[in-house]
Amino acid sequence: IDPEYVWEYMEGEVLFPLERGEITSEQFHGAVTDRFGLDLGFTEFAYIFSDIFELMPETVEFLESVRGKYKLCLLSNTNEMHWRFIDGRWQVGELFDHLILSHEAKARKPEPEIYFKALEVTGATPEECVFLDDIPEYVEAARGLRINAIQFMYLEQALADLQPLLGQG
Repeated sequence: IDPEYVWEYMEGEVLFPLERGEITSEQFHGAVTDRFGLDLGFTEFAYIFSDIFELMPETVEFLESVRGKYKLCLLSNTNEMHWRFIDGRWQVGELFDHLILSHEAKARKPEPEIYFKALEVTGATPEECVFLDDIPEYVEAARGLRINAIQFMYLEQALADLQPLLGQG
């Protein structure tokens, strides 16, 4: 099976609906295994599908250093399988005051609704927020809503770009 073909199918047909909470993890599993003739039970499939993440210790240290000084909100395009894996392994959710997970919010970046949800739960105005993301399209979408936004390329760069917005530069 051509990995590019698999990705095109998943992204175009089932991944975005999964990330929007429009289909369940079980429906996603069924669609992918049926499409590619895979003999994988749900638990094995979920593990293979989810074991793609690595913790970034420097980023965790940074989040821990600013927690309590600022409201921290995770705004993530994710799905139930990935979130269970990530939070189960590293307890990432504990680093944030608020979690906006696309599969629960029923919207995904760059859709405006997910950014509005973050503003709603934090009680902040767009001008009071700083959004960091590695995907340029998502950064531009935030800026289009008047949210201060930084493209995260690596931690030192993001910290340098963040300083003036926090009044520290």
